[in-house]
Amino acid sequence: MEFRGLEASDYEAWYALFRGYREFHHIPESAENIDRVWGWLRDPLHPSTTILAIEERSILGFANFRIRPRSIVGDHVIDLDDLYTDPNTRGRGVASSLIRELEFWARDHGCSEIHLQTNDWNTNAREFYRKIAEEMPWITIVKKVGDS
Repeated sequence: MEFRGLEASDYEAWYALFRGYREFHHIPESAENIDRVWGWLRDPLHPSTTILAIEERSILGFANFRIRPRSIVGDHVIDLDDLYTDPNTRGRGVASSLIRELEFWARDHGCSEIHLQTNDWNTNAREFYRKIAEEMPWITIVKKVGDS
């Protein structure tokens, strides 16, 4: 297994995998939104980036993430926004390998932590994250822009 960022030739395979990720999370189909994310991940000036797990020129999974400053302690952390593996490759250590590669990336870029998040209903991801990281007592509350 090797790891790298997106290349232009990855579009079709990445698109199909990202569409599967969105379906898993019950997000309605939207070619426009998927193409927007593709553009972000290919733009070197956008804060979002990705690491792909590749084997025999096939994308096995991805970790989409961004660096965020943490002002309270004056350091930088990584927010892992999306971690997904091809369902046909589950149980082969792809997710663990992506996290390990992300940790190398974080060290190389001076980040002190990787913040992992998932939906409360995603028990497989929660169990996986609890094996590799410490669950924190933070609560995330979302205010939609424009709400009263």
